[in-house]
Amino acid sequence: MRWRLPLLSKQKFASAAAILLSVLGPVFAQEMPAPPIPIWSGEGSVPAGSGNRKVFLSPDEHSVIILWPNFDGTEKMRRFDLHNTIFPDLRVHMEGSSGSFRYRYDLENGKESKDSLRDFFVVIYPDPQMQTNSTLWKGGLSLPTVKERVGIPGAPPGRLVDWMCCLDGQGLSPGGDTNFTLNTEARPGFTSASTEHFPHLDLTDEWPEEILDQLGPVLDPKWIAHHFITLGPRYGPDDPATRIASDYIVGIQELIRIHRLESNSPFMKEVIADLDAISAGSSTQIPITQKPHSEMEAEILNALQLSLHVTYNGPQ
Repeated sequence: MRWRLPLLSKQKFASAAAILLSVLGPVFAQEMPAPPIPIWSGEGSVPAGSGNRKVFLSPDEHSVIILWPNFDGTEKMRRFDLHNTIFPDLRVHMEGSSGSFRYRYDLENGKESKDSLRDFFVVIYPDPQMQTNSTLWKGGLSLPTVKERVGIPGAPPGRLVDWMCCLDGQGLSPGGDTNFTLNTEARPGFTSASTEHFPHLDLTDEWPEEILDQLGPVLDPKWIAHHFITLGPRYGPDDPATRIASDYIVGIQELIRIHRLESNSPFMKEVIADLDAISAGSSTQIPITQKPHSEMEAEILNALQLSLHVTYNGPQ
């Protein structure tokens, strides 16, 4: 009989794992999070201080090494692939018309990946009238799950919109791409999205309970999934401009910290100055005249034009 938890109830598994791992430090997008369990190559003695630990992470963090108990009291070393060798890329394009906003996410699984992608979700503003679409993947409904915006300091949690692809099939292979769309009244702001190969291990009820317990930190989506700081539905129609501008500054500062934005960029300096004025209550906006010079900068300009009616008078 198969151990059904990760196969039939991904959201329950994620919630339980998040509670289990509440003592872990924050995980930031595009950074390598700290290993949740000790590292061991499987050669020589186990790391000092391991005690009765049976589960270890390989040095490349793409497999687990398990000291599997035998019936005679001895142990056999076994290695299992975690299917987390993925190098995804995500882009978002946003449009607005008559109080409605359309978000299109283009997800690509990098050619250097070894594993397919089978899950994609975005943390969103809970708009009950939201409409979603994907040509290939199932799901897209706004789930009642309350989800953290991973990687954005101080950001409130949101609801979850989730797509899954063919658990029994290949998924999005390395080099492949797909897209997802959202139509909602929620204006854009910084949020988080994630993708992963799921399930990571084919667990059954024949696995010893002690090993299943020790695998929990490794299989927690906060660690094993790939997280993006991106832009998505975050603000309702009544959210004030001062709050939105302050949130944008926090998101930009985090993207600078993790080296996805350049602090000395003329475009970003002008954007931050404009956001500072708006967050202080100014109703006079300074038009942006510096051209964005990266995809992330272009996405931020796109979002600011929709969320705060920021104008752009720079070169096209």
